[in-house]
Amino acid sequence: MKKDDLIMLAMLGAGVFLIPKLFAKKAGTSASTSSSSQPWVSEIMRDNGYVYYSDGTVITPDGQYYKQGDLVYSPGGMYAS
Repeated sequence: MKKDDLIMLAMLGAGVFLIPKLFAKKAGTSASTSSSSQPWVSEIMRDNGYVYYSDGTVITPDGQYYKQGDLVYSPGGMYAS
């Protein structure tokens, strides 16, 4: 084998080893955080279907979002009661 062939095989081997690791880190970052897109907000606890976050957000079992006690989002519509 020529020197150029060995260099090419080494680069190919390094690429096969490193590229999946880079993509796994990028794909894992969004999955490892809580459902919030803000990394500084953490999940405090889950209880009877309710999810509580450190910023005062609560998600009910039926999907309603409350922020500091105020209804922010309802799956039935923004003006659902």
